[in-house]
Amino acid sequence: MVHTRVCNLWWLEPPPLLWVLVGLLLTGCTAPGEPIEAHAQALRSRPASVVLSDTAELPLARGRVVIQGGWGAAPGQFGKRDEASRPGPMGLAVSGAGEILILDQVNRRVQRFDSGGNPVGQIAIASEATEDIALSSDGSWLWALVSEPGGFRLERYPVLEASPASVIPLSRSIQLATGVFVDGADVWIEQRHDLQTRVVAGERALPPDAQRHDVLGRPDRSAPGRRLSAARTGPRRARVLRVAPGDTTWPIVDVTTPLPLAIQELASDRGGRVFLGLHLGRPEPDGSLSHARRVMVVLEGGQARSVELAVAMATDAFRPLAVSADGAIHQLQTTEEGVTVRRWRLR
Repeated sequence: MVHTRVCNLWWLEPPPLLWVLVGLLLTGCTAPGEPIEAHAQALRSRPASVVLSDTAELPLARGRVVIQGGWGAAPGQFGKRDEASRPGPMGLAVSGAGEILILDQVNRRVQRFDSGGNPVGQIAIASEATEDIALSSDGSWLWALVSEPGGFRLERYPVLEASPASVIPLSRSIQLATGVFVDGADVWIEQRHDLQTRVVAGERALPPDAQRHDVLGRPDRSAPGRRLSAARTGPRRARVLRVAPGDTTWPIVDVTTPLPLAIQELASDRGGRVFLGLHLGRPEPDGSLSHARRVMVVLEGGQARSVELAVAMATDAFRPLAVSADGAIHQLQTTEEGVTVRRWRLR
């Protein structure tokens, strides 16, 4: 079983050639007839500036543990394999009603918990190579991104009944998938943390040769058609961009951190708050970052506050953070003893 490990790509120091590729990417995202200078001007404009201190406004102690389970295969337990990649639960999703779903791919299931953390059922999935999950807007369908030889496929499961998956083949041009996202009646596959390829339009699955609509950024819950993108602009700096319909981009905030950073999550809530998950640490010889701090920066009205997250991680996870539509932050944490999901509700 091979899992695509991509979550740390956002922190790599970009070589000179990469800036050329970024320029080509932005050119490819420009709407017909729209000059690339509009993008260049947007990127040169001056965004708000936030400097993250060494202290957190909302510390770890205020996060509430809502799910806690050991290793195993019983309900409320989670599968773990002791191998090179040490896979455990790969990620989580949160419904509009606050239900928490955890991708327990070793046990080939997605476990469902209510908003209080009580088990309410599970969804059997076909493959241990499932890497990410997302929920439909009404919470009735589960979308699963599955790695397979030569690329990926998308599977759809009903949440409330036992039924085989509907399989949607994906274009072989999707080679570095970094997530699956739902935007109304559309489903998008993210590539390289930047481009989204629409694979379901108006609840209709598109054939692979029609999966060509690439746009920049993740869906913004607060405005239909608007998107968000983030990039590491220096060892201790990250920039968040807003992408309007037509792919016009403009920066909304620059974040400076006390330690080198990796971007781990980018999301928004219905109220317009933007959530930037950061992994702060020291560079290791293998190019990774030491597990010094995990922080969620919450941007609202040009102001920012930070939430200190848990650090311990005994297994790999594809998506350890999730933000609900009402702005609650959820973190999947694993230790040698088992799995914890912690939640922060912002006032």
